[in-house]
Amino acid sequence: MTQYSTTKAIATARELIDLFTKELTTMTNVVESYDSSGNPVITAYNTNSAGNKVVVIQVQPIAWTAVDILGLASNVYCPHQINICTEATSSSSSGIVGFLTPVELLPILSEIAKRGMLVNWYQSHQGTVPALAQITAANLVASFGDLYWSAQKAQ
Repeated sequence: MTQYSTTKAIATARELIDLFTKELTTMTNVVESYDSSGNPVITAYNTNSAGNKVVVIQVQPIAWTAVDILGLASNVYCPHQINICTEATSSSSSGIVGFLTPVELLPILSEIAKRGMLVNWYQSHQGTVPALAQITAANLVASFGDLYWSAQKAQ
């Protein structure tokens, strides 16, 4: 089944691009592209090669397989997810640190966590440039639910 992106995914990606262009001082290039399903992909880097500060972010709707009471495809109330991919280092045995420092990760993670979407964090192996192809189940290191709105409810 071919899945096509949504207006929400495209608008979210464009908003993130605008914010990252202003906030990411060590990654001077913020480029938008699209995957084969039309989902937006953001690549932020200074030098797009292994061993450098590179992050790939994909915004996409979560696969919708629900059916109504008659067994027909139901209306799509499309929740979305943001997939982020960074490169791990050999010293990041936990798979979390990588080449990006906390100062560089903070604006990225804080902005995507505020979107009210599921966040999946993937890491490519050291020596492998983060790319859309690295967003696979084997490279998943963390998954965060709706952190922003959950925090708001607790206040």
